[in-house]
Amino acid sequence: MSDVYVTYFKANSAMEGYHIASTYLQSSEVKSKFPVEISFSFVEGANPKVIGSGKGFDVTLTFLETKVTIDVNLKLMLRPLKGRIIDSITDEIKKVL
Repeated sequence: MSDVYVTYFKANSAMEGYHIASTYLQSSEVKSKFPVEISFSFVEGANPKVIGSGKGFDVTLTFLETKVTIDVNLKLMLRPLKGRIIDSITDEIKKVL
């Protein structure tokens, strides 16, 4: 089960949401916003995904027809911050999609 989902505001399909988010996440401006180094992998297909990995965490965005699901996997030390991390990611996704 996903941690949270966000309904699209600008995108009209899974692929459109994926392309908007992919373009946004690949920009140098966005990379400077993250307080830690994060690398992204982009997976196209029936349910496209963006997978972000950094020291102590993984984030997976799965794009569905009307929404994107957000799954966050944190190492033990970061788990107390899970709510704040999810809120931050959700806020950024709402701005973009």
